[in-house]
Amino acid sequence: MLKLIRDARLNLLRLGLFLFLMVIVAEYIDARPGGGSGSRSRSSGGSSRSSSRSSSGGGFSRSSSGGGGSSSGSLPPEVAIPFIIIMVVVFIIVAKSSHNKQPTITNRSDNEIDELQTMRARAEKDLLTLKTKDLNFSQTLFLDYVQNVFHQYYSRLDKENLSALRPFFTTAPVVNPDFNYSEIVINAMHIVGVGRTSMHQQEYDSIQILLETNFTQTDNESGIKKRFLSEEEWTFVRKMKGLNGEQVLSLVPAKMQVLSCPSCGAGESFHGDLQCRACGTTIEPAEMQWAASKNKLVFEESYVTNALISYAEEVGTNDPTIFARNLSQSKAAFARLHNLDNIDNYSQQFTNEVVKPAFVAIYAAWTKRNLQPVRHLISDFLYQTQQFWIEEYKNQGLTNQLDDLHISKVELAKIDIDKYYETLTVRIFAACKDYTTKDSTGKVVGGHKDRLRYFSEYWTFVRRVGMDKQPKDSLDLSSCPSCSAPLDKIGQAGTCGYCSNKISTGEFSWVLSRITQDEAYA
Repeated sequence: MLKLIRDARLNLLRLGLFLFLMVIVAEYIDARPGGGSGSRSRSSGGSSRSSSRSSSGGGFSRSSSGGGGSSSGSLPPEVAIPFIIIMVVVFIIVAKSSHNKQPTITNRSDNEIDELQTMRARAEKDLLTLKTKDLNFSQTLFLDYVQNVFHQYYSRLDKENLSALRPFFTTAPVVNPDFNYSEIVINAMHIVGVGRTSMHQQEYDSIQILLETNFTQTDNESGIKKRFLSEEEWTFVRKMKGLNGEQVLSLVPAKMQVLSCPSCGAGESFHGDLQCRACGTTIEPAEMQWAASKNKLVFEESYVTNALISYAEEVGTNDPTIFARNLSQSKAAFARLHNLDNIDNYSQQFTNEVVKPAFVAIYAAWTKRNLQPVRHLISDFLYQTQQFWIEEYKNQGLTNQLDDLHISKVELAKIDIDKYYETLTVRIFAACKDYTTKDSTGKVVGGHKDRLRYFSEYWTFVRRVGMDKQPKDSLDLSSCPSCSAPLDKIGQAGTCGYCSNKISTGEFSWVLSRITQDEAYA
């Protein structure tokens, strides 16, 4: 009899959780390449909040997030069964009443927004000072390097090969075998501090980056998964002076775009120590390359969602465009660099011959779940992120349909020029019918097939400067921008099979480097 009661309690609990998940979990999240299935920011909403915490760490660590806990007793059957039934009913009532309401993540307060903008403005000025000392510094390359270090750190956090990242951290990162981190999405990166610091009686340049990210944390023992929205501040440092007192300069693009030996450029050449297996050089962290010195958890919440079939309300689409404070000066510098009489004419040309063709082609490739035709249009890291989600759609037998796509407006928001790259960021206002279908039946399982979804995104394009041959001002959607051969032999690494040139780095034409949701752009 007791066994029957226990089984009944368990079955009722399972039923309650099932009904709860059926109604609540299959809710809302942005799809689209830019929305990034599984992506969430503090302004975007669209989650059921379950926890929030803030902490800081000296050095590098990742504490065991989330939860659990143990109970010291249980309710007797005559109380437990009615209690569970009541909870199931409550769950269903709450779920139905909130079905058309969008649960939200804790948004930034006005003070937090103002503080972030103030920090970014101050950092922008201090970055100019750094650039006068380090003529090789490229913000584009640096941010690519940061997201590479961040992604590799979390991807390896529970694995022994985390030690291969030792030269890129001032102190050895510690393996955490309890949790696995996957489905890592970086929504936005903000440089919030630039300065100097003292370590071990030496002076270092330092840069603080605020990373807005989403990731899935899996408990390696129980298998329980949680999706997190996280904001972390990472500090990167590098020695100011070399052995002979000379200013340390940033590495060339080939050594910044991969986690390679700062001396010889070989990748994956470290095995738990500081000696490069390729050239034999002992690499002291932060001596030649920027190294992560500490991280601070600023904000974190876990949320429940089915990332591929649920849809969130757009947030930020009606907000005013955020233009760079130095946009006028940057326009003038860009015009001088390219001998332009009218920067506005070029901006319109850029919109018509780069932005719109790239936008349409990339969205079409997303719906077809095949990035091959646009591989030469997107950077390596963005390709890896988008390809991950496309594989997730395929694995679950789903397709995100984006029909009737059209662009209503494009605004130039920022220009950045350094020794190696020029970067143009535009805000794109668009609309499409955004819905997800099940491959086996064609049934719509998320979104709306007959309703336009209006949105805006900030797209950042980069290309090389200072080359013998200036990269093209327009995109070629049918052939290699280097040799004009067909695109049928472009590998996943962005290398053309005909001319063997890597064409995803901006050396031959504009390349899409980042997509930032309007609510995450600041």
